[in-house]
Amino acid sequence: MSEAIVIRSLDAAEARQRRDELVAIIRDAVDGGSSVNFLADVTDEVLGDFWAGVADAQEAGRT
Repeated sequence: MSEAIVIRSLDAAEARQRRDELVAIIRDAVDGGSSVNFLADVTDEVLGDFWAGVADAQEAGRT
């Protein structure tokens, strides 16, 4: 039996703590051929900055 997948929202603090994991999720998608708004040559630094911006927006109430 496989482990259940759970999808949940993260608050800004947890998103910052788990930024490397969030970067890895997008990296895996892009490397697998999905664009998800990023091109294949995107750097992990750019992806990290993206997630930092998401956390900032969430804290400011813009999401």
